Amino acid sequence: MIKNNGCCDLEYAQRLKELKVKQESLWYHIHFCQSHGMIPDGEISGKKRADSWNPEFVYSAFTVAELGEMLPHHFKSYWIDNNNHIWACYDGRIMGAVSPSFIASGDTEANARAKMLIWLIENKNLEVDK
Repeated sequence: MIKNNGCCDLEYAQRLKELKVKQESLWYHIHFCQSHGMIPDGEISGKKRADSWNPEFVYSAFTVAELGEMLPHHFKSYWIDNNNHIWACYDGRIMGAVSPSFIASGDTEANARAKMLIWLIENKNLEVDK
């Protein structure tokens, strides 16, 4: 079974939205409270259902593939069997980036890729399309 439909977790989805990453995805996290109940934080929903919510409470739950399309081509990821974490490696020297390299890990490949994308944007190694 693939955790969260192969999507990044809510915390990374929220940060990517803060960084102005375009909110277009196959899946969305919904974070919303109502007086008659609460939808669990990070509930995964398809686009059709997410469209009925206030955009303020909807975050793109980017899939592994969607994150892969946003990451530079010299990004690499691989599985480490000993601790069941995915490690993502970026070698910025290939592109002459400000920061030469970074390694991110996550409990899923989507989370590792999301962490990598966040780091690249925050460290000005990758610009967000406006």
